[in-house]
Amino acid sequence: DAPGGGGGGSGRVGMSTTAGRVGDGVGGMLAAGFSVPRDVLEDRNAALEAFKAAYPKMAAIEENKSLLKASYERAKAAGQEVNGARKNINYLKAHIEQLRKERAMHGLVDGKEGEELPPDPAETEAMRKLDGEKVAYKQGYSTLRKLKGEIEGIEKVLLGARKRMQADFESWYASALAAEGMDVDAYTNPSAIAESAAKAAAAAAHGHGAGE
Repeated sequence: DAPGGGGGGSGRVGMSTTAGRVGDGVGGMLAAGFSVPRDVLEDRNAALEAFKAAYPKMAAIEENKSLLKASYERAKAAGQEVNGARKNINYLKAHIEQLRKERAMHGLVDGKEGEELPPDPAETEAMRKLDGEKVAYKQGYSTLRKLKGEIEGIEKVLLGARKRMQADFESWYASALAAEGMDVDAYTNPSAIAESAAKAAAAAAHGHGAGE
């Protein structure tokens, strides 16, 4: 047997060799002698949280979750920049068109075909800004495409890691229940779990009604 760690702690997850010892249940990934009290095993959600706290690969999952969150925030900022640049481009185009109409109305265009129009300071400045906004739009759009691929990659890794963690938990949980002589099916079979929850809810409702 794997050696047990020091006991005596009051936490729900310990290193004793009593209830729920499952160090070898998932390929030895959990610490030898890892255990949880029986009352934790009786609560599937509590057992899952205890398992996560001791699961070595959980750190990588949390790290990827942080990376994903950061990528989402960067994508949000890039999206706002792209939308802002698009809005400015539309405004500047309309502004330039309006300036040209005003020049024509004031007779600054003499109607001679092929003659180059004299530069207009306001239009020149608007064109300069328009070029800058177009550059910002292209850069922002390129950043968004890059981040989209980055986010999809992280999500794929996270999905695989979560599935593996869930499978490892199911293996560990079944082994821990069996080691305690508990009904594995009652705690791992979805139908049995749902039936048990329904009975508990009905009993609670009945007790509440009787106490009124």
